[in-house]
Formats: sequence, structure tokens, C-alpha cells
Amino acid sequence: MDDDVVVPMWKYRPHAFVGGPVDRFTISLIFGSEELDPAVLTEKFGISPTESLCVGEKRRRKSSPSKIGVWEYEINGVQPIKINDTLLELIKLFDPVKEKIREVAGEYNGSISIGIFLEAWNRSCGLDSEVLGWLSEAGLPLDLDIYGHLDLDD
Repeated sequence: MDDDVVVPMWKYRPHAFVGGPVDRFTISLIFGSEELDPAVLTEKFGISPTESLCVGEKRRRKSSPSKIGVWEYEINGVQPIKINDTLLELIKLFDPVKEKIREVAGEYNGSISIGIFLEAWNRSCGLDSEVLGWLSEAGLPLDLDIYGHLDLDD
């Protein structure tokens, strides 16, 4: 092989396809435990979940029975909506019951889960101190699930 031959490792992609906010996302306040009866949290918070499961229930007809009780409140977003702004909406809704959330967060494995879906490899998001402070005060850990598209043949 000639030393002057350049062999490209991948196809060039214009920079116009990268950068900017996350393409789409889901944010969930979620609790899950073998001891959890979702009706208890619904009554405690005074807010209905977007999805719930009792132990033994099936999420879908063909799925296995759930081994844990689940209480989940989910919000979806797409560009140009930002993750931080959506979390602020969630905080506004749940702020009146923040202490109740803190009471049950450990017992029922409460958390904020953010599913981040990327259509390009370089996206960004930030969380401000108001959001991070509220999560800490509520005793909620933050879980990030990031789903990216990688196509080396492009």
C-alpha cells in the first residue's frame, strides 16, 4: 500500500447536524417498591399518576406481572422546550407536597428519571440551582438515561 494514500475512517458530516438542545426527552417522578400500593401515594400527594402498577399487575397484556408497585408522573418534551424548564413545571406542581415526597422517597425508592433521546451526537442541557436544590430538598436522586444514535456507516 502506498504511504501517501489517505483512507477515510468515516464519512464527513457537516457541523450543521450537531450542537443545540436535546432533541426530545421524558421526565418522570417515579416511585417503585415491593411494598408500594400506588393508591397510597395518590391519596398522600393529591395528584394522580400518569401510570401506576400494583404488585402482580401487567404493564402490557404480554408482559410479566410486576414484582413491584409503581407510581409514576411523566412529562414529555421536544425541542425547543428545555429539560430545565420542564423540571420547573414539575416542581411547581409537586412543590406543595415536597415534604410528603421526602417522607416516602427512601421507603419507596423515589427518583427523578430523565430519558434523553439524541438524534445527533452533540447535544446539551443544563440544570439550574433552583432545580438541583429542590431535588435535594425533596430527597430525590437524579437518574439520566441517554439514548443516542450512532451510525458509523454514515
